[in-house]
Amino acid sequence: MMTLWGRPEVFRVVRNVLNRFMDHPDVATTIVFVISKEDPFYEQLLSIIKGSAFEYKVVHYSNDNLGAKHNSGIKEALKTGCDYVMNIGSDDLLHSALWNLYLPYILDGYHIIGLRKLYFYAPPGDAILFSYNSGNFVVGAGRLMHAGMLKKIWKTHKKLYDDECQRGLDTNSSNRMCSEHVMPIILDAGQFPMIVDIKTKDNINEMDRIRSTHHFNTIQDVSSDLLLCWFPELKTFFYES
Repeated sequence: MMTLWGRPEVFRVVRNVLNRFMDHPDVATTIVFVISKEDPFYEQLLSIIKGSAFEYKVVHYSNDNLGAKHNSGIKEALKTGCDYVMNIGSDDLLHSALWNLYLPYILDGYHIIGLRKLYFYAPPGDAILFSYNSGNFVVGAGRLMHAGMLKKIWKTHKKLYDDECQRGLDTNSSNRMCSEHVMPIILDAGQFPMIVDIKTKDNINEMDRIRSTHHFNTIQDVSSDLLLCWFPELKTFFYES
């Protein structure tokens, strides 16, 4: 499930990477895109979606309340009869090797599956490795949530996110899942860039803000060459920026 707002130049890169990520022989996937008609880039975003090489559904929802917008996407995703719902941001790049890491835990039916680490990248070459070093924290990007668990939460709370939540959406939804005594399986991919979050000046959390947060996490400056190697689509974004 992915919500969209603006930044078509970033989303185009994400869509191109998704074309590879969604093509896995052992996983049947559909993406639910949640898009807002009041978005100034609505037509561009819709055009990029239509160029996808994978199955997708489009849901329209206002951008006024981000929590409610995310809830609409989760609700629509559950209608597909899926086993799991994954959080993917419109600026997240996911490597297809992530499926191989997740599959044993998917087959075992874990309620929440996610990573402890991800990379942040800001063009033309600023890169950070972010790691949670304690607690039951998984990064929001690429987080898999069991459909049965989500349906139980929906039955009790009628939502996963607080409708009025405008930032800290990953923490907000994690707290609700924890209230149901559900703990994640936290996986560590080492230094391999399974997930890269693209940062631009339009992000809620910019690179400097991320560097200043050291509560329960570790921040490490790294060379962007590693990310450009595994996600060559970023080179196109770099040269166009």
